[in-house]
Amino acid sequence: MGPTGPRRKRTGENSQYIAEPKFDGLSISLQYEEWNARASVTRGDGTTGEDVTPNVKTIRSIPLRVDARR
Repeated sequence: MGPTGPRRKRTGENSQYIAEPKFDGLSISLQYEEWNARASVTRGDGTTGEDVTPNVKTIRSIPLRVDARR
């Protein structure tokens, strides 16, 4: 994206293209069992999600263990 919006370029007399960066969001459900991270899954298609537990465990801001006393 340019400083004033999408970049545009003429590729021919009657054609042009527009390119913009795409940012996708992701929803993750975290499951804890006995205060420890057990599973992390995406929403997927609304019925079946993808197990992303190994990936989520590398995200430092997501606790692997929660304190029940808080």
